[in-house]
Amino acid sequence: MSSEAKPVLSGFWSPRSETAKLGVWASQGKFIPPETGPQGPTGATGATGATGATGATGATGPAGADGDDYIIPRTSGEYYVGVVTASGTNGTITQNRLFALPFNVGASRAFDRIAINSLGVASTSARLGIYADSNGKPGALILDAGTVATTAAGAATITISQTLSGRVYLACVGQGGAASVTRIGLLWLPDVGSTSSYTNGHGVAYYQDSISSTLPDPWGSTYTLVNAANTAPLVTLRAT
Repeated sequence: MSSEAKPVLSGFWSPRSETAKLGVWASQGKFIPPETGPQGPTGATGATGATGATGATGATGPAGADGDDYIIPRTSGEYYVGVVTASGTNGTITQNRLFALPFNVGASRAFDRIAINSLGVASTSARLGIYADSNGKPGALILDAGTVATTAAGAATITISQTLSGRVYLACVGQGGAASVTRIGLLWLPDVGSTSSYTNGHGVAYYQDSISSTLPDPWGSTYTLVNAANTAPLVTLRAT
């Protein structure tokens, strides 16, 4: 083979044009490849490409928890009223008339008694309970606490175990006769609305008639306003 052309892989080697690229042939006829030179410096970073299109909107996350209700300080073992009214008087309440009085609990709190004050009338009793708020009126029944005798004078209490929060309604209905209890006076409250701006006065409670057994659930559609003093019974809760 002449010195002008030697086969290299699939081509031919030329000492004049390919020596630096492919190496040289030693005198023994062996091909000596070229040495690899040092790595050159890294080239400059290229320009940033254009921003891609915005992706599709992700799914909506779950709703956050409700904020905390305001805290109303209460002492364990003490009774609390839901309405502040002018002085009331003792007297009878209409039999089978269910009353609901607003009670602002505030932040979550446990209660262990629901009560009224009895004057003592033979063969009478009262059924007590608690309703949830529904847009400013009693709605779903939270608790039917049962009946308590109002035949003796003094506190007529029912033991409960109920944790409440926000706004509720304390319910009372005299059954088995016209019970005589402590009633509330009349004072305009921001909790109970009225269709009149002034003339008929605002109220302290709502009521409905003909409730002779267990408390209805929900309250129903009758929301007669109590806007006369000494009509609705005073109902209290004891905090734990």
